Parts: sequence; structure tokens; C-alpha cells
Amino acid sequence: MSSITATSTRNNITIASYGDLPIVVKKYSTHERFYAESKMLARLDSPFIVKPIGIISNEHKLAIEYMVNGDLHAFLQKIEYPLSLLPQARAYIAWCVAKGLADLHTRGIEHQKLTIKRVLLSDNMDVKICGLYGAAFVPKTLEDFGAVDILAFGKILQELLAAPKGYEPHEDDEIPITPAWLQDMALRCVLVDPNARPSIISIVKVLEENHANEGLLYHGLHHETSLSIFKFTLTVTPKPIVDFKDIENRIKALEPMNPKVVPIEKIPHLDPAKLVHEGTYVASSESVTQFQGKYDDRPVIIHQLHKHVSPREQELLTTHIEARAGLDSPCVDKLLGLCEVNDLACMVVEGTSTTTLRDLLIRSRPYMGEFIWHCKLQCARDIMDGVKYLHSQGILHYNLSTMAVLIDQATHKIKLTDFGYSKMTQSNETLTLGTGGCRWSAPEVIRHSGMESVYSDVFAFGVLLSELETHQVPYYETKNDTAAQQRIAKGDLPAFTSTCPLWYSQLAQDCMHLDPFQRPTPADIIARIEAHLHGSGFDINSGPAVINQLDATRLEFGKYIGGGIFSNGYLGLYDKQPIVLKRPNNHSNSTEYDRPTYFFREVSMYIRVPSPFLVQMLGVAQVPSSAPALILENMDLGSLASYIMTISDPDTFHEATRLHIAFSAAQALAHMHEAQCVHCDVKSDNIYLNSKLCAKLSMLAVAQYLENPNEGAETLPLAGTLLWMAPEIMKGDRYTLKSDVYSFGVVLTEINTLQRPFSSTILSRYTLPQKVATGELRPELRSDCPSWYSDIANACLAFNPADRPSMEKVVEQFRKKIVELGDDFNPDFSNVSIEVPSLNIAGLLDSVQKVNQEDVTVSTCVLGRGAYGTVIWGTYQNKAVAIKQLHSATLKDRHKLQKFLRELDIMTRFRSPFIVECFGMCDLAAAGPVLLMEYMNKGDLRRYLDGLRSRQDALPWSTRCEMAHALIQAIALLHEMNIAHRDIKSYNLLLNEELELKVGDFGEAHPMSEIVYDDLMEDIGTVLWMAPELFTGNIRDTSKTDIYSFGVVLSELDSLQRPFASKEMTVFAIEHAVAKGDLRPEISTNAPEWYRELAEACLSYDPDKRPTANSIVARFQKRMLGSM
Repeated sequence: MSSITATSTRNNITIASYGDLPIVVKKYSTHERFYAESKMLARLDSPFIVKPIGIISNEHKLAIEYMVNGDLHAFLQKIEYPLSLLPQARAYIAWCVAKGLADLHTRGIEHQKLTIKRVLLSDNMDVKICGLYGAAFVPKTLEDFGAVDILAFGKILQELLAAPKGYEPHEDDEIPITPAWLQDMALRCVLVDPNARPSIISIVKVLEENHANEGLLYHGLHHETSLSIFKFTLTVTPKPIVDFKDIENRIKALEPMNPKVVPIEKIPHLDPAKLVHEGTYVASSESVTQFQGKYDDRPVIIHQLHKHVSPREQELLTTHIEARAGLDSPCVDKLLGLCEVNDLACMVVEGTSTTTLRDLLIRSRPYMGEFIWHCKLQCARDIMDGVKYLHSQGILHYNLSTMAVLIDQATHKIKLTDFGYSKMTQSNETLTLGTGGCRWSAPEVIRHSGMESVYSDVFAFGVLLSELETHQVPYYETKNDTAAQQRIAKGDLPAFTSTCPLWYSQLAQDCMHLDPFQRPTPADIIARIEAHLHGSGFDINSGPAVINQLDATRLEFGKYIGGGIFSNGYLGLYDKQPIVLKRPNNHSNSTEYDRPTYFFREVSMYIRVPSPFLVQMLGVAQVPSSAPALILENMDLGSLASYIMTISDPDTFHEATRLHIAFSAAQALAHMHEAQCVHCDVKSDNIYLNSKLCAKLSMLAVAQYLENPNEGAETLPLAGTLLWMAPEIMKGDRYTLKSDVYSFGVVLTEINTLQRPFSSTILSRYTLPQKVATGELRPELRSDCPSWYSDIANACLAFNPADRPSMEKVVEQFRKKIVELGDDFNPDFSNVSIEVPSLNIAGLLDSVQKVNQEDVTVSTCVLGRGAYGTVIWGTYQNKAVAIKQLHSATLKDRHKLQKFLRELDIMTRFRSPFIVECFGMCDLAAAGPVLLMEYMNKGDLRRYLDGLRSRQDALPWSTRCEMAHALIQAIALLHEMNIAHRDIKSYNLLLNEELELKVGDFGEAHPMSEIVYDDLMEDIGTVLWMAPELFTGNIRDTSKTDIYSFGVVLSELDSLQRPFASKEMTVFAIEHAVAKGDLRPEISTNAPEWYRELAEACLSYDPDKRPTANSIVARFQKRMLGSM
């Protein structure tokens, strides 16, 4: 082999690439081992045994396929929660191993050296056996043939079924139960008597009887419905095999249509003097143009024959007129008569201001504007109702397409036209793209002339459905009509968007079946559409959800772009197309909020509400792992919140663009509410924009299904965000659909003002929610806000939930406004004046110690996230470090950047064993300026304590006091330098391997002489650790707020639980009680008496009664010199 590029080497194993193919090159210590495994693998061809790629014989090297997830032992070591690898997935892995052994045993081969480390996994969960250098041919007649491999399999199965290492369940954890048959199999495989162990064939049989071979990787119940995720498998749907000669004979044998026509001579001739030709164009075909006009003061549509037409074209028009004259249907304009204008023959029909459906579609993008999905379905139903009526009158349409459908732009009522004759008799090749009728013609019509039938009309309707959904000419990617005909003839179907409802695309595909006699009847089509005409017209997936993983080999991870409590986001590529990936925020295995449950809850919610106005879920990958990936479309303009921050000229952010964003977000919420789902966190940060003019709602981790919408859902501790919360939520009521409506009203104020809610309000963290909760305060609109907009926003912001409109009503109000605007509704992001603040970061960072960026590597492993940056694991000079990367919004905000610089200054200026060490900063091209800090491998104190809840004795009081002593020494050092930390909490206290505690995150630190009010709403501190005066704004001494927070940490070290964990109160109820002095954290009687007295003094309501940091240090030193 040649052209091998090595990337890393360990223990004689080199990960490399052979061209574009990732491989593993294995070097053998002896010629015998190299020869034995090479020869054995060359003989085998099994999907459950690693495949050889080639050999380098003179170096004793063998190249095999690269299995990205490594060996099974290492894979299991990364599993933190039982939910990350359910029994079904474990059984599937066991089945793959068993199948690999079965393939060996049926050939008379024993592996003989099988261990858990010789089972490899790919990122698509392909499982394969390796390490066959010791395999040998053994006579099958031996009594214990294969027993050694069965024993090894049993040991692997026991490890596979064991709980994750170090895992201790919390009381609210959902622990999957391993089925008894699988446990029994593991026990029987390790029996001492080799002859008592089952054969590999019987093992495979039992596994397959229990469906282990189906590749089910996840199954769980979320939002009252089950979610099943299966392994990725490559499937190809074969095209139906059709006998076109038989079809031709069957169509020719059909009863001929007998149209009910009115002879041309019996059709009334109108008085030209009463006909007013207004000249307003409506539509046009090859030989006829339609204009608006009036006859005897009645609105009419004039179908005027072109001046230079052939006799054949005149004959076709006559055929159409004779067919139309006897019709009486709301889907066909009534024929008034014939007339001549300027010596040109005209047909005059009743009609008002209309346009073709094609013209309406090309003026907007899919899912944008007033022609909403429900209206489209009504339109489709009416079109097929018209076709059904024509058929009942013995008339084929022949030319059904969006150009042969007229539509009233205000009411969306349709009229069929251009029917009763075949345009296929004319050549369309010279026509503009998409105007040739061949693109709507059925395959049998293209293959043979005279094959038009009711079935070909149904096919054309299927094509029309694709156009109605995509707004694109059928087969738009094929520019030549003849080439399009060739595609149709061989059974190619037009495309649909990725957000198209499945039932709709399936109906269209059924209509376009290659076999005409397999297509549904007009009555069937109408029934299927009407079944979806309720509500928005989008399917609500209330039944079991079943999906397959995406192909992980086509997935590429890019840079980290942000995260939250539940997940972290990354840019990436799938099939080379930009995407966003979300992974669970698994920086700890013992937190309350980062379990895989929230990942699957979000997946399930995306499936339940398939709305084009939600950020599209493309799929999932790498599910049975510690870091499954949720793959979403990339909204390249970012969040609405960040977008409006960059608008430099509000006048360029036109009314139509604002209306479009509001209308799109409203439809997303309406679709969720129709599915009885409440979002619980509607805000501008969770609405995303892209350059294709899409505005979509996202972040569904805390969304909840409401089994009874009238009762609402329990308020989640972390659901919602303060500035967008409805008054009733601040009072602790349940989340309801109307709570979302209020939050949406707050978003409307942001779209109007281009500012964050309450940006002009100087109120404390405590006062503001109290005023909102009592109805004294709500977000404001601009004084020049249009009345129609303020009416909608104020209705949404009504204090009483019952007075707020439903989102369905809000959508209809926005739709009516768009109809009213007409052609003035032309949203456009490209003309918005955007200005990203230019900050001289290099100049601002001149005083900070720099490190060489070549010595720094950044991983994708997120350790934590703060208000201004995210902490990621990395290395500096090959030593593990924590790298703090600024959020992109921080780089655009001078105020936030100054906080980052203040943190840099403190961490580089203060050298203390009680403060996390800072090595300096560097400017990475991909990540911007980053801060390199000491890596504390035990994580933060809060999550460490979470893991000790059930083991009080695991943290002796001596260790607890040492931690508290370290913390107060750090606080004392800051206070001596006249600096208040202002965010002391267990999440900002980090532990190393020796459980030494150090303070980190100084983003909120400030000189004590500065009483800062301008950012009190930016979540200074964290509610459960905040002193009462921070809620009221009555701050006299900021150092004493640190002492109070220290007292809260003392309570955590005592109870090992979060503050107020025993109180069944909402965050806002806790705020209110703490602010009034009615509540503070409790210290148990298990704590030493002096410790309890100190904690209570630190938690004094009166700041003046709290001790100083230095006095507390002295008290600790005195106590720690003696006994605890």
C-alpha cells in the first residue's frame, strides 16, 4: 500500500488515511501474528468482523477499517447515564458480537482471544470483532467446540449490562430495567461447565426472537407518546415496474368521455357596446390572453384570441367554449357569451379581480405571506372538487396546472380554466421554462399520444401539489422541457421542501404513481385533504414516533457556537451542507438538568409539532453514546435578539419585514398550541433568522405537552426567562398556552422598539417582577407604533390570561394585515442597515499576558457556560487547561467586553492558592480572544455535592471546613483589594483532584466603592445565593452581599443540597420571601455548633450584622487548629 497519511499512533496502532478513507494501521510484534491475522481476515467476509484494507508486508503492518467509537470497553467508560445506552441498544450490540462469533463458528473457527476490547464500534453503531491473530480452526466434533468464545461472550455481556461506572441514581431518575432473558443469557454463558453453556447459534436465535437484530437504539416515553430511534441503515426505494404496453391497451379500452357541450351557434352573442375592455392583464396561454373588464357594469374576464392564430388554435378555443357553456359550478366562471373586440374573437365570463395560481406562487416564498398552509389546502381541495365536477360532466381538463387555475387574492377562491382540449398537440419546446404543459403531463401521455384520461388529470394534480408546496415550477432544476419530459416518462417525481408534511407529499406521490390505475380517485383525494383541513393543516404526530439515525459518516463537527443549561451548540456540515448540532450539556454526571432525558424530550417535541416555522430537525445521530447529536438547519443570521442589536438604522427595518418575523413566530406558536404544547420560553433569543427570509422558533427542551390545556403544566424551575415571563408565572401558577401568548407579546415590543424588554426601566431584580406580577408594569411600545400593531401586542400582554387572544387569532390578524398591504408586503433582510460594533480588542488587551497560540489546542468538550463566555477543555503546552471563550454577542458589546477585561485583570493580578490560576490569553482565529485557566478536574462544587447526596459520610466535616476556609480566604483577599465578587455560588467554586477549592469566574466583580445598578437585570449573582438587599436595590456595602452568599454556601456544605431544596416554592416566591426577611437557608443540627452560629451570622437580614471576611478567616483558623 502507498499514500498512507498517519494522524496519531499509540501502542503500535496508527490512525491514518488512505486517500479519503480513514483506516487503522496495526503493527505486529512478530511475523507469525501478522501472517495469522492477515490470512484469517482475508478468508472472512462478514459485516460483523473488521474488514482488511491491505498489508505492508515488509513492515508487518495490516491496514483495517477505522471504527471511530473505538473498543467497547472505552465506549462504555464514556456512558454516564443508563438512558444513554438502553437495554435494547445493549442487546443489539450483543447480537452483533454473537453474529460475528456465529460467522466464525460456522466455518469451524474459534476466536479464542475475544475480550471486550476486541469489539469495535463505528459512529453508526456498526459493531465488529477484531483481534483474530489467535483464531484457529478447531474440529466442530469436539464436545466443547466454541465454549471458550461463549465464556468470553458472557463476560462481555455482563460488562455490557452493568450500570455506568460511578453512577448513583437520583430519586427522579428513570432507570431502564434490563430484561430477564438477557440477564439469564449472560449467566448461562459463564457457567463453569463448558458443556452447559449455550451454542452461539442458540444465542443468536434468542436474541433475534427478542428483536435485538432490529437495531433499536433508543425507546422512551416523552410528552405522552413513545419515541423509538433505530440504527442508520441505507435503504433504496425501488421504482415500480410498469408494463406500459398493458397500460396503453387498458386506457384505450376505457369508455370514451361524453362531454355535455353546447353548440357554438347556441351560445349568446354579446353587444360589443356594453363590453368595457379595461386592459388589466390576468393570464395568458399560447393563443389566448385574459383581461379584466366589465359587461353592462358587471365585472367580467375577457378571454381574447390572439391576432395571428392557426385554424387549429381557433378550433381548440371553440372546443373549450362549447364545453364551458353547459357548466354550472363554483369552480368554473359562468360563461356570459361571445363577442368581437377589434375583429378579435372573445369569450366573456363572470369574474372579479383574479390572477393565476402560478403568478401568486412566484411572488412569494414557501410558507411566507398571507397564502398560509390552511389556505393552500382549501385551494387544493377546491381544485380537485372542480376536476371531479368536470369529470362528472364528461370533460377532461387535459391541461391542469397552476397556470390553468385562477385565484382571487383576497378570498383564495379558485376557478378552473383552459380545460376541455389538449395542448399536447402543440409544440412547447420553444416556450419559456415551465410554461410548457408537458411538465404536468402524465408519463403515459408523454409516451403515447391520445392517452389522456381521468388518470392523467389526477397525475397533473399531483404535480400541482408539489408546485403549491414549493412555489417552484415542476422539475425546476431541469431547464429544458424535453429533458423534463424524459424524466417524467421514466418515473422521476418533482421535489418537495424538507418541511413538507409527510401526508401531503405521500398524497402527491400517490397521484403521480407510474401506473395510472394505481392513482387515487378524485373523491379519495378530496377525502384525504379534508381530513387535514382542521386547524393549521399540519399533521400533529400524537402517535408513536419512529425515526432512523442519520449517517454519522456524513457528519462533520465544527466550532462551538454557544450553549445553555441543557445543551451545547456547534456549527457543522451534513453532506457538506451547513447545519447546527446540539449535544447534551454533559459536563457533569450528577446535575439536575443535563441528563439525556432533555435531549430526547426535545427530539420528541420536534417530531410532535412538524411546523415549517420551527427550526427544522434534520435528524439525530450517535444516539447510544454520552454525546448524541440533534441535527438542525443552520439559521445563518442568528437569533432575533442578536440581529436587532446590530440594526444601525431602524428606518431600514421596514414594516413588512417586522410583520413577516412576527407572523412567522406567531404561526410557530399557533402550531405548537394546536398540538397542545406550550413552549415555556418564548423570547427573541429563541427566534432565529436566515438569509432566505425565514424566521423560526427553536429551543424546545423545556416545552411541554398539555394533556389538559385548561389545567396547564407545572412550572419548571428553569423554564422561561424573567423579562418575558407572564405575571401569573411569576406568582407560581402553571404554564398555559396563554403564558406563551404573553411572552410573544413581549417579543412584539422588541420587534417594535429594537430593544430588550424593560431596557428603559431602572428597577431591581426584586422590584421589577413584583410590579409585573401585580400588573403595574409591562413592556412598552414606541409612541409612534402603528395602532394595528399596538392593538395586537397589548392584547397579548393583557394582565388577565383569559383576556389574551389565542395564537390562532393572532395569526389571522397578522394575515389580514398582509392581505391589506398587498404588493407592499415585501419583506427583505438585504436592505436592513446592519453595523457590527467595531471594538479594538487588541488595544484593550494590551496589558494582559499573552501566550503563544501554537501552544494551545481547543477541543469540543464544554465544561461550563456563563453569562459572557463558555469554558471548554483544552491544552496549553500539552497540559490540560480550561479555556474561556467569549460569546459572539460579548465581542459586539462594549459593556460585556469590559466585564471580561475586568475578570482578566483580577485573575492575572491576584496570585493565590484560593483563586483559579490564569496563564494568560491568546487570540485564536477560530474562537477569538480566549482566557487560559487552571483546569480543575473535579468540576464545580455544586455538581460535586450533587453526587454526594446519598452519601453523607463521604464528605467529612474536616473537608467541608477546609473548603469553606479556602473560600473565605479568597473573599478576604478580594475585599482587602476593595473588590466585591458579587457572584459567590457553588457553581463558581471549583475543585481539583485533591478537593482543594478555588474561586473562579470574576465576571461580576466590581470595586466596592461602585454601587452598580445599570445591569441589575442581567442576572447578577444567582437568585438562590443573593442577599436580600440585592432584590430591593437597597445596597450600602457590596462586601456584605459576598458574606451572605458565603453563608448560603455554608448551608450547601451542611446539607449537600441546593439552597432551599426542601421548599416547594417557585424562584419568585423565594425571592419575595428572602427580600422581606421571611426566608433564609437553614443549617441543620448535624453541623458543629460554631459552624451553625457562623452561618446564621453570615445570613443575617441586616448587612451590618454580618461579620467581615477577615473576622471569619480568623474564626476558621482558630477552630481548625483545634478539633472540629
